[in-house]
Amino acid sequence: MLVEDNVINQEMAKMQLSLYGLSCDVANDGQECIEKMLEVSKPYDIVLMDIQMPRLDGYAATKMIRCGDAGSVHKDIPIVALTAHVSLDEQQLAHAVGMNSHINKPVESVKLVTEIYRLLSSYKTAA
Repeated sequence: MLVEDNVINQEMAKMQLSLYGLSCDVANDGQECIEKMLEVSKPYDIVLMDIQMPRLDGYAATKMIRCGDAGSVHKDIPIVALTAHVSLDEQQLAHAVGMNSHINKPVESVKLVTEIYRLLSSYKTAA
């Protein structure tokens, strides 16, 4: 799932993923992400999470996911911060709230897909 409030960024990410045969659902903010996670019959594989969004930001949404508020099946889902927040403090905060990794915007396709496969590989192995 891609959680991103900017329509242009949504389209860019979907295009980048499609180049590698990947697709995603889109949530416009953290609240919509939680709602969609609760509604699905098959759990999502990974979350690509923007940080700064209206209603519920990426930090708060991640905390809710980790607490089980998006369903117990999603508590340990890999979460990648996709953000323009590039400072070391922001990266540390992303990890502190439970995000697994941090990729700076603008996102490079190869870096994004490599990180997705890395996280999915270690997540499936641990599960």
